[in-house]
Amino acid sequence: MWASLTRKHSQATSLTAGSTEQDPTAWSAPLTPPAGQYSINLRVSREDVASHWDNEYPAMVWENSRLSITGGGVPEGRLRLALRLLLAAPACVWEAVRWNLVWRSLLQPGVTRDALLLVWTFTLLADLMLLPLVGRWSDGMRSRLGRRKPLLVAAAVLGALAAAWVPDAPQLCAFTFLAFAACSPLFLVGHGSLLVEVTPLHHCRASLLAGTEAARAAGSLIGIGLPLALGVEPADATSRLLAALLSILLLASAGLLAALVPERSVELL
Repeated sequence: MWASLTRKHSQATSLTAGSTEQDPTAWSAPLTPPAGQYSINLRVSREDVASHWDNEYPAMVWENSRLSITGGGVPEGRLRLALRLLLAAPACVWEAVRWNLVWRSLLQPGVTRDALLLVWTFTLLADLMLLPLVGRWSDGMRSRLGRRKPLLVAAAVLGALAAAWVPDAPQLCAFTFLAFAACSPLFLVGHGSLLVEVTPLHHCRASLLAGTEAARAAGSLIGIGLPLALGVEPADATSRLLAALLSILLLASAGLLAALVPERSVELL
């Protein structure tokens, strides 16, 4: 088709030696090219794709532009459901741990207003100031696990330790929450970047992102509503058992995500 249009266009715009007018019949009927003179190749090799990315982005070499988990295509059916669950589970448990830790750490009678102000101010500043720094650090990371998975695993381990151990002194509980909030940029960068890199198309990425945000909202409701539904106090044994269970779920979900979802391999020159 492209060869036919090219030939018709060349005939329509060609000029003869004694005339300056275009041929009025050049576009009237399709022309069939002679056999053996035109060929259309619809297959693109991996070398052509790599050469294209090298020309477009000379600072990057894409060793594998497709996910092995998707078989080289867009995840559909059970595969998309599995990917959605693997991405949503750590986000849900992380929010549940965070709000349960707020309940246990900051709602005790002995916590002063100055401690509350310090905690919320540090939380906002950590997200605004540390996220770009952690993201830049992650882009240049060289690890066998990848660039995003070490951040995700480290945040899950530190967050689980902070959630599982809360001191009895009310003023020290605020510092425990500060330690958990400091891990938040690690988790957000690791989890968010991994979500973007494992989805090849924008509409698939938007669908998975919407599911992850819904999981975050559900985790917030669990972290706030479950202690209220159980009628537990921030420092009693039931609350500590709940925090231990959430910590185990956080480690398990982050470990499954890091183990089962492959990360796109990108090396900076």
